[in-house]
Amino acid sequence: MLLILPPQLSIQVYLTFIFKSTFFSFMLSFCYENARQLAARLRRQASLLTTVAALLYAPAVRAQVTVPSGNPPTNPTAPAFTRQPLSCYAGFERSAMIYTAAEFGSRGSFTFNSIGFYLESVQNPYTTPAKIYLKATSATEFMTATTVADEEAGATLVYDGLVPSNLTVYSWLTIPLSTPFTYDGTSNLEVIVETNAGLSFENILAKGFRGSRQVNRFQTWESDDTAPPTGLGVVSRTIRPNIQFSSTGVLSSISSALGQGQLTAFPNPGQGTVQVSIPPVAGARSATLSLFNSLGQLVRTRAVALAAPGTQAPLPLAGLASGLYTLRVQAGTETAALRLTVDQ
Repeated sequence: MLLILPPQLSIQVYLTFIFKSTFFSFMLSFCYENARQLAARLRRQASLLTTVAALLYAPAVRAQVTVPSGNPPTNPTAPAFTRQPLSCYAGFERSAMIYTAAEFGSRGSFTFNSIGFYLESVQNPYTTPAKIYLKATSATEFMTATTVADEEAGATLVYDGLVPSNLTVYSWLTIPLSTPFTYDGTSNLEVIVETNAGLSFENILAKGFRGSRQVNRFQTWESDDTAPPTGLGVVSRTIRPNIQFSSTGVLSSISSALGQGQLTAFPNPGQGTVQVSIPPVAGARSATLSLFNSLGQLVRTRAVALAAPGTQAPLPLAGLASGLYTLRVQAGTETAALRLTVDQ
């Protein structure tokens, strides 16, 4: 049976239908748009929370610290080297080296995980039993010759193992420490190395390590007898091996203070390129910018010349994943760092 409505009622039903449909569509659009805005807001808040959490709980920064900075040779045209500290030219060899807090710069405290010495010569090296000790010291040099026992007193044994023979010239011989060592950042550091081959297995050029000119900061002992040396050492007045530490910097030690002002980067968060503002640093003519990711890996580095009134240095971020990074700037003996968020 077909129901026929009066014309007035048909128009009313039709208009009601149109109104409800339009209202329903409007409400759907309104709810959808609000949902989009809410989702965008939640994403921004989540990103902010992630950044804050990263700042609070990010792992410490891993970095390499080289002393002297830049690994300079004694003479650039005729680099000098020494067979110590990891030679077994003599059956028993001992070395002690002092590196001052000023040479480390204003980095704060560090936990050292490895030690490296730079190879200038490799000629049929022998696998060498070695021990390495570290200790903080107030001494800046060896004023007089001492004994090995004197220097090892109060030191921490951080490595007791073998130095391999498969070495590469013009590279760092890096030794992972079995016991990480925390350096306080204010004391001088003494490194004592023993080699205990028992017999002479190498020629004098088997291992040659790059050194730089230092006075009274390197002392050596050796013995070809069946027992290690116990007498006084020989203090070098010309050279000391360069050294490199792999270290974990303590977050609380990171400071943006540098020279006569503060290290800054803009924009932060940044993408593409950020401008790093370096304040004047007395006596420094250049600076090294190093960028580390949240795993402590060095992902970008560049050297810049410094101007007297301060320097604006662009740092390209192309190719880097979004996330939290640490920017470290070293100028002369001073070092500063800041957190940089990359938002590509």
